[in-house]
Amino acid sequence: DTGSQTSPPTPYHFGDSVSLASIYDAYKDDWESKQETEEKNKEEEKKKNAPEMDLLPKALRVRFADQPKALPQEISFHKAEFNNAANWKHSVTIIERMLSQNAYDEITQDYAYWEDASDDIRFEGALLPLWKISYGPSRNLL
Repeated sequence: DTGSQTSPPTPYHFGDSVSLASIYDAYKDDWESKQETEEKNKEEEKKKNAPEMDLLPKALRVRFADQPKALPQEISFHKAEFNNAANWKHSVTIIERMLSQNAYDEITQDYAYWEDASDDIRFEGALLPLWKISYGPSRNLL
């Protein structure tokens, strides 16, 4: 009955949902893995430099080990600028709009009306109205 002698491959279904929490967790895991690799690299550098310390006399080894390392230069910023909400308002507004557009994208795609076959290819169509709102007393004015 069948046209082929081999059995068809098993179908795979892929699916996942994206939320702010999952994005945050992914970034957090990535940041932690980067921190671990940096620590491993620092330990390897210390091990490479360790034989040089062994060549020094014991008194000098202790003296060099106790010296503080050079501190990185601090980035200066004013707390007033950082905490000022007016500076963040524009950025937060844009992010909020992006999130709301992404949240309602599937709903707007469901109500898109494709007038002809070319609209489906160009992803252009007329958006059908979802609600018709009218005020009762205003009907008498017409």
